[in-house]
Amino acid sequence: MREDELRPAWVLHARPYRETSLLLELLVLGRGRIGAVARGVREGRRTGRRALLQPLQPLEVGLAGRGELPTLARAEATSAPLRLRGDALLAALYVNELCQRLLPREEPADALFLSYAACLGGLAEGHPVAQCLRVFELELLHGIGYGLALDRDADGRPIRADACYWAQASGRFELVAPGAGPALSGRTLMALAARETIAEAEHGALRRLLRERLQQALGPRRLRCWGLLDELAGLAARGGPQAGVEGSSRAEQAASKR
Repeated sequence: MREDELRPAWVLHARPYRETSLLLELLVLGRGRIGAVARGVREGRRTGRRALLQPLQPLEVGLAGRGELPTLARAEATSAPLRLRGDALLAALYVNELCQRLLPREEPADALFLSYAACLGGLAEGHPVAQCLRVFELELLHGIGYGLALDRDADGRPIRADACYWAQASGRFELVAPGAGPALSGRTLMALAARETIAEAEHGALRRLLRERLQQALGPRRLRCWGLLDELAGLAARGGPQAGVEGSSRAEQAASKR
């Protein structure tokens, strides 16, 4: 990548580095997940550039230098930052953490880059959070080799809309009797395969399935965002308007620390 070559990018994470710089985790079209140093951006005269290098800001970046930690040579905003609050902001933080934990460095992942941008765009436009997350989780699992076989069951038969299925550890689905444990309907699997809207009643079972699959890829360590999401789900279950206010506040606090 030449220094003067700008590529679409998103900041997954930014933290202070030495006295005046930032250490960035970037998702870059054509490059995948990479680390980079933004030098001097914490100096007084460059704080405007620092504000640019935050998550949820669509960018084009140019990188200079070789090795595992190139220097950010250029960064330009391609549009205004995405304005997310509450559940949508939490979802975006969760998606960023997934990318940091599961995407290998320096491996192009252009399809996933587009899925990531579509997920954040959907959240910013007010699309259902659960739908945005389930589709992105599925795309991510597929991209890292943990995808689900959504077209045929474990015996090679086409998925049936009127049947129920249980997920095997292999990522294939076994036909089961209706009501047999944490099964998913074939209609839901077909909707997920087509990236179509999933019935609200099925989101809980689908969320558990995809979380289990993601945990297989992650290994023994859980995501930090899972703990926060579970805590806020408990607040919401206890009810009251304050639950939503506190959820939004906690999301913003989490974002400010990243």
